[in-house]
Amino acid sequence: MAELIAEFERVFRKRPEAVASAPGVVNVIGEDSGHDAGLVLAVALEQRVQVAVARRSDRRVYLRSRGIGGESALALDKLERTWGWTDPVAAVLEMLEREGLRQSGFEVYVDGELPVGAGLASSAALELALVSALDALAGGRLSAPDRARLCWQAENAFMGVGEALTPFLAAVATQPDHVVLVDCHDRSTRVLALEPTDYHLVLVDTGLRKTASQADAQRVRDECSKALEAAQASRGDLERLRDLTEGELEAVDERARKRCRHIIGEAERVRHATDALEGGELGQLGRLLNESHASLAAHLVIEPQELDGLTRLVQSAPGVLGARLARERNAGCVVALVHDTALEQLEQRVRTFYDRRYGRDSRLLTVGHPAAAVTVELT
Repeated sequence: MAELIAEFERVFRKRPEAVASAPGVVNVIGEDSGHDAGLVLAVALEQRVQVAVARRSDRRVYLRSRGIGGESALALDKLERTWGWTDPVAAVLEMLEREGLRQSGFEVYVDGELPVGAGLASSAALELALVSALDALAGGRLSAPDRARLCWQAENAFMGVGEALTPFLAAVATQPDHVVLVDCHDRSTRVLALEPTDYHLVLVDTGLRKTASQADAQRVRDECSKALEAAQASRGDLERLRDLTEGELEAVDERARKRCRHIIGEAERVRHATDALEGGELGQLGRLLNESHASLAAHLVIEPQELDGLTRLVQSAPGVLGARLARERNAGCVVALVHDTALEQLEQRVRTFYDRRYGRDSRLLTVGHPAAAVTVELT
């Protein structure tokens, strides 16, 4: 944090009062089962977003960042969406006000290593880091789950994203060298040790950034909700898609039926993936990643198609046990289980057959040591 503090002092000519950081998060498997209040297996990344904050006596917020968005300012009494990098900041500030946690103005310096728009929960990390710093300055009134809930509600209410709860809960619950099992139904979490082996979880950043509209992001959720509502008309005790019988599935329209089949199957794969991790069966985990992607390709639409092509390219590479696309609004990354001797060859393979063909700038991020949770300290 020393470099962050030094940058804050250089820009604002004063020392920050609090610093905080939050990790990026990616789903190893299961984001689609989260639509059905199911289980999701997620991992926190070493790449983080960091903030340094000092209070002001007025109601103005001044923001500076390196590598994210430059310079900006907000008025706490007139928070509006700008469709820019400060929207996550405005979202959590508005939610804090709604919760009765009135803020004074402040100056904040933001830094981070997370690529924005790559599906690695960069906005969630920014929100969690900022709320954690502001809460520390206010005396630490919010628990970690409360901060996660507040940021999730802010993302959905202010930005209308329909964001999943998983990255927020995983970021506050994770431990070093662990993955996090998130139950989207009761919002509980469980950490699972990721034992050191010759295989690593690797992310292939596709170089694509989120471009689809919020309506597109909601489409799958809406279709599945309608399918569940239709089934509930004849069976009132039905709570989740995974409880649908085959006959009830046949009663919904074909498009929704395909969505439901994928989500129901993904819920089972998450459970099996958890068992595989706990049993050290990495070959089984790799097969489940491949099955997850095959189901995604068969039952949902992957756009642009190059994302499917990249995933299959990674799956067929030597030393790869399995891979799937963790997608988000026409972007995302490929999550793969790769032997440490195959990393360099995989990177060259992607650059040769993907980057050059599509004009992308992909990169490999190795999840060597899954990160610690959100951190905060007063300075």
